[in-house]
Amino acid sequence: MLVRYFLKQFYFHFLIFFICFILIFASGDVLLRLAVLPSFFTIPFVFYYMLPTIMLYAIPLASSMAVLIPLGTLFNQNELLLFRFLHKARLKLYFALLCFGASLALCFTPLVLHLAPKSYWRAKHYLVNSVKEQFAHLQPRKFHTLLPFFTFFFKTKEIQKEGAFPVFHDVLLLVKDHDSSYLITARTCFLRDTKLIVVKGTLQNYMHDKWYVGEFEETELDLNRLLVSDKKDSLKLNKFLTVAELRRKSDNKAWVELHKRIVQILWILVIPCISFWLFIFACTYKSSLFISILISGGLFLYSLISMNTALASSQNYSVALLLLYASCIFAIALSYLVYKRKWP
Repeated sequence: MLVRYFLKQFYFHFLIFFICFILIFASGDVLLRLAVLPSFFTIPFVFYYMLPTIMLYAIPLASSMAVLIPLGTLFNQNELLLFRFLHKARLKLYFALLCFGASLALCFTPLVLHLAPKSYWRAKHYLVNSVKEQFAHLQPRKFHTLLPFFTFFFKTKEIQKEGAFPVFHDVLLLVKDHDSSYLITARTCFLRDTKLIVVKGTLQNYMHDKWYVGEFEETELDLNRLLVSDKKDSLKLNKFLTVAELRRKSDNKAWVELHKRIVQILWILVIPCISFWLFIFACTYKSSLFISILISGGLFLYSLISMNTALASSQNYSVALLLLYASCIFAIALSYLVYKRKWP
């Protein structure tokens, strides 16, 4: 009966906080991408594609708050103290925490191993296709800023056959990539798949306070490259690979990324128990809500910092694995020790 009561409370509060954190993170993500969205009608589609990635951050925070808020209610009503002296009641609370954590970890596993990595590429392909569709409806003799780092101008356009992308004449392109800026003038340009083909023109490159000028017969601009400027960074690229794709790679960075995802699942399993132990240690005379927010945010921040530190050390495989697993084990041991000092 007591286990069912706690599980009901945990799942109820988890659902509330999960929805709240999803909305908060989704709003921030859309605001960051607002400059590259072709129109406001694409926002629901971007939200749909990015939802699995957003859930990776919402679930740990919501799981912690789902445990802390019911405990805070018991604390404010002076009922939590009973669990210190009633051993059987405390065991049932532990069992409820483990069941709650295990169920979340079970749902989190396919999300972190497959769904979230794939969602990023789906969102990117959607944005690329949206930009391609914009090209078909551009008006001549106007500057069009399709992306915050990509401005396009042309005098005339020609549609060679129905349903095909137009060919643009007398083109001016302004492109910014990292610390470099490019000014491109050309006679014609057209789209081929996800590449903008530019024919017979001049390229002026502004880099390190100097201008470089060159002529070309034909060159291309990859829309994928423009939308994902960090594509060549293998450390970041591994983040967007599924488990099957990571296992096919033989470098240390891929294996560290794989272990990082295993540790993420482990964190989801133990966060409810750690939250309970830290709450008992920290919550005496202060506001239980304030303590809950501090514990939830602190655990989330600590797990993120420890995993990113391990990824940054991925050149040394042994050190990276030690950081990943030791940081989680350290959090479990420390929180349990401080809890036992309060409730021996």
